[in-house]
Amino acid sequence: VDALSRILGVDRPVPTVMVSALTAEESPITFEGLELGAVDFVEKVASLPLHREELARRLAAAALVDPRKIRWARLQRPFPPPPRRAGPTPSRAVAVLAGRPGMAPLLALLNGLPAGYGAGFVVLLDLPAAVVRAFAAYLDRFSSLRVRALLDSAPLLPDTVHLVPVSRPALVVGKGGTPWLSPLDPPRGADPSAGAAHFCTSVFEAFPGRATCVLLAGAPPGSDTGLAEARRRGLPALCQSPDSATETGALVRALQRVPASATGGVATLLSAVVASLTGAP
Repeated sequence: VDALSRILGVDRPVPTVMVSALTAEESPITFEGLELGAVDFVEKVASLPLHREELARRLAAAALVDPRKIRWARLQRPFPPPPRRAGPTPSRAVAVLAGRPGMAPLLALLNGLPAGYGAGFVVLLDLPAAVVRAFAAYLDRFSSLRVRALLDSAPLLPDTVHLVPVSRPALVVGKGGTPWLSPLDPPRGADPSAGAAHFCTSVFEAFPGRATCVLLAGAPPGSDTGLAEARRRGLPALCQSPDSATETGALVRALQRVPASATGGVATLLSAVVASLTGAP
């Protein structure tokens, strides 16, 4: 971590890929490295040929990245959490779709977002469940919002971020007037892109006219359909700009399909999310 801070803190930072046994899926050091601006991470594995191929692929992708465009501002001390709201139902919902390249932008976004708006955040992550659980614990240290990993059915709470692994996309359903998140087990052979699209639609239908869609780097297949559906319904549709991301495929596909309401780096997306929560133009 000290080496990364020095390599990436100079005037001419170098794109850096972490290769270490410490970058196991559940290790917080992975998140710390991404926070500092590392482009990617590769865990040491026993199979040398597979490891060589994977490392070569990651290095080739990293060579195309300008680390100055993905350098994140120093994390701030989170705003003091607000007192718990009397009502259990969020006033609005924000659906976020991201993958491993979107972990650092999501961390920076949540770090700058004050609580107290009463919104419920649902984040569909293209990551294994073990990583989602560890990442939720890490994010909770830097966010004024409560951050929880959702691996079972639970109510959608205000001022709370619910992280959902893409292996079990969540459906928002009504139970006694309160929105609930119920992870789905996709049938064998199901189109993987259907889960992300269905995830977005369920959030939009549970909060008609009161939802926001945000796409970050690495968003799972089908995210472009979710962004397009948000635009069709006249909802805020926000997308990270490709030039601020380490992986651009999902973002480019989404923007080619439909123009977003707002596109930019974390600072731009943060302002747009706050505006959507306050009803500002």
